[in-house]
Amino acid sequence: MILEHTFEPDKVLKQLWRISKNKGKIKITVPHFSNWQAWGDITHRRPFNSTSLFSFSAKGSHRGSTSLINSQKEVFKINSKIKFDKIKKAVGFEKIFNLNNYSRGFYERNLANIFPAQSLEFELKTLK
Repeated sequence: MILEHTFEPDKVLKQLWRISKNKGKIKITVPHFSNWQAWGDITHRRPFNSTSLFSFSAKGSHRGSTSLINSQKEVFKINSKIKFDKIKKAVGFEKIFNLNNYSRGFYERNLANIFPAQSLEFELKTLK
């Protein structure tokens, strides 16, 4: 996916939701904000963290309580996963920091600048 290159990723996600079937899966991979490539490529328009796409879900446990697509109902079930290089993965970073939203948030607030991640993987399940 080239979401980090778009000026308006919200419009891209709205179109993906529109053309997807109910319970369709959309997988998106973007550079993590701590990865030097997220900032080093001049064509990247924005960085991403593990909650960047949660504004497309109306689920209360996600940041915000309304979806950018439909404020009345949840339109995507969203899961995010922080991906690390082979060494950090071998040490167990992926397993530890992908336990839940809290562990991902702890990593991003406190450790991302010390131990940069490679990328983020989002899985969006369409709910119609």
